Amino acid sequence: LADLEDLFLSSNKFTGSLPAEIGNCLNLFNLYLNDNNLQGSLPSQIGQLTKLRGASLFNNYFQGKIPDEIGDLKDLIALYLDTNQFTGQIPESIGRLESMVDLRLRRNSLSGTLPTELGQLTQIQTLYIDTNPKIKGRIPTQLSNLPKLDELHLYQNNLSGPLPPEFGLLSSLTYLYLDSNELTGSIPDEWGELRNLEQLFLAGNNLEGPIPDTFRAMTSLRYFR
Repeated sequence: LADLEDLFLSSNKFTGSLPAEIGNCLNLFNLYLNDNNLQGSLPSQIGQLTKLRGASLFNNYFQGKIPDEIGDLKDLIALYLDTNQFTGQIPESIGRLESMVDLRLRRNSLSGTLPTELGQLTQIQTLYIDTNPKIKGRIPTQLSNLPKLDELHLYQNNLSGPLPPEFGLLSSLTYLYLDSNELTGSIPDEWGELRNLEQLFLAGNNLEGPIPDTFRAMTSLRYFR
C-alpha cells in the first residue's frame, strides 16, 4: 500500500491493533480509524508518515504512551486521540507539530504535567486536553504564546496553582474551560482584555476574591460559570 493516500475506515466494528507496517504508507495524507474497537499501542512507526495531514483515532481502545515520534509529523493539521486509554505523559515532542490546528487528547488516562512545549504550537486554534484526572501541576504560561487559539479545554483534570495573568494576551480566545480542577487564587485583572471571549467556565475550583472590574469591558461574554 505504498501509494495509499487516504485511509477512511471510521464508524465500523474493526478490532485488533494498528500494525507497525502502517509506517510503510509513506504517501498517506489522511488516517481516519475513529469509532471502532481497535486496541493496543500506537506504533512508533507512525512517525514515518511525514505527509500526514489528518489523523483521527478517537473512540477506540488504544493504550500505552503516545509515542515521541508523533512529533515528526510536521505537516499534521488535526490529531484526534480522544476517548481512548492512553497513559503516561504528553510527549514534549508534540511541540514540534508546527502545522497543528486542532489537537484533541481528551478523555484518556494521561498523567504528569502539561508540557511547556505546547506553547510552540503557534498555528493551533483548538486544544482539548480535558478529562484526564491524573494530569496535575500548573497551567503553563507558555500557552499565552498561541495567537490563534480559539478554544482551550482543560476541565476535569487535577490542575493546581493560579490562573495565568498572561492569558490576557490570547486575543483570539472564544471558549475557555478550566472548571473542575484544583486552581487557586483570584481571577487576574488582565483577563478583562479577552474581548472575544464568549464562554468562561471556572466552577469547581478553589478560587477566591472579587470578579475584576476589567470584566465590564468583556462585551462578548455570554456564559460565565
